[in-house]
Amino acid sequence: MHPHPTRVTALTGLALAAALVLSGCAPSSPGPAEDTPTTFVAQTSLNTLDPLLSDTIQNDVVDDLLYDSILDYDDNAQIVPRIATEWTVADDALSIDLTLRDDVVFSDGTPLTAADVVYSLDRIATAGIGAASFLTDYASATAVDDTHVTITLARPNTTFLGALSKIYVVNSAVVEQNVGTDNAQAWLAANAAGSGPYILQDYTQATSVKMSLNADYWAYDADRPDTYVLEAFEESAGISTALRGGSLNLGTLPATDAATFENNPDYVVTDLPSGSGSFVFFNTKSGPTADPKVREAIELAYDYDGHVKTILGGKGTVASSVLPDILGCDIDMPDKKQNVKKAKELLAEAGAENLTLTLMYQPTLPEHNAAATLLQSNLRDIGITLNLQTTTFPAYNDALKSIATTPDLAIANDRARYPDPFVMLNRQFNSAFVEKGSNRGQYSNPEVDEILAEAQVTPDAADRCSLYQKLEEVVAADHAVMPLANAELTYVSSANVEGVQFSPVRLVFDPLSIRVQ
Repeated sequence: MHPHPTRVTALTGLALAAALVLSGCAPSSPGPAEDTPTTFVAQTSLNTLDPLLSDTIQNDVVDDLLYDSILDYDDNAQIVPRIATEWTVADDALSIDLTLRDDVVFSDGTPLTAADVVYSLDRIATAGIGAASFLTDYASATAVDDTHVTITLARPNTTFLGALSKIYVVNSAVVEQNVGTDNAQAWLAANAAGSGPYILQDYTQATSVKMSLNADYWAYDADRPDTYVLEAFEESAGISTALRGGSLNLGTLPATDAATFENNPDYVVTDLPSGSGSFVFFNTKSGPTADPKVREAIELAYDYDGHVKTILGGKGTVASSVLPDILGCDIDMPDKKQNVKKAKELLAEAGAENLTLTLMYQPTLPEHNAAATLLQSNLRDIGITLNLQTTTFPAYNDALKSIATTPDLAIANDRARYPDPFVMLNRQFNSAFVEKGSNRGQYSNPEVDEILAEAQVTPDAADRCSLYQKLEEVVAADHAVMPLANAELTYVSSANVEGVQFSPVRLVFDPLSIRVQ
């Protein structure tokens, strides 16, 4: 039995944001009658529930349902209130004053206060991983009273405010009771201590999370699904089967698979910009890929047009820059073309013929799986043997904590987690994040660090954009990373699902906009 058909409206306005390749979301339950409880089941990837790791695309959709962020962005990429209703940035950009709502409660009924905001910021800064990459120059925070917080920065930073859209507030009392020796990371990986629109009901690691609508939420909306379920799927065939069987209401599929749902009134196929780019990240510090000529040779060997036409089914573009074009401030690079002859010449100059390299990738992500095979074939043409090593995202993150365990190459997606190019450039290329996970190439260049530092104290957006473009040129000249493509994502939803739309700050689409009719 299929849901009664309605139409999904896709927001095609401003687009943005990473992905490692990305999840989807879905509901289940055929056309509920009025006042009948609704259930929404969505396909996604699940790694942890800990909002400390809101920098990863897989975690952010869960965080946004179980927790509240300090600030938010609207669909026009403008900062708007969430927990904080007002904010003032000091003229010297060294401090920010926040005024908080007084009607927010955690899922256990405890009121959210300024002390919880301070605790959440300090927890992230102390951990030094995940969302800490957003808190550049954070020094401290003070609870002036229950509804006022002052954030103090170590140096002027005109880009800091937007980061508060990715800082989720935890119940400090509950987290402190479970702090253990790891800053509560183990406990929060499978438990929740938030004030979000949904309350955690059940969680199976890397498999599924079930949530129920929070009736005490300060912005309660009875039209949201009563039950929200996220489930992990490893293959597109499984997603298609679950969609057809009615156990899944929203999933992301390759274009060829999604085409089988076209013209079926029981489903809606929606293409959205991913706001994300796929990349090959080189180990720039160790092994053969520490040589820029080797990196350039690998870049020249790849069939970019084949990636877009075959792997993406034409739904995307060849990446021209390290920034997705929809984010703005990307540089106008020459078209990337395969050049096997030049690639071989560079390897000869580097004395690096007959190399054997290792590529790490996630086989559950169709684009990555196909790109790994294509790159392996392309590199064989220039005399490089590429060994493919499958991984999970958590395992890849762990490998990045040491240069010694960082693979020669890895395929991953990335995006700006909120609408500012700084957040993406800083996490990828700031040497402060070497061996911290977000700088996936372990890349360091003093000139790049200086540009990032200057951008942070530059108040004019156009001037910052010029600095970002200068940084992109330096990184391109270093061949520090290999941008592959900017993909569109194709979602297939049950026809009774509404609100599948792009969000410039969330996981491609806005999980809070979903409604089940």
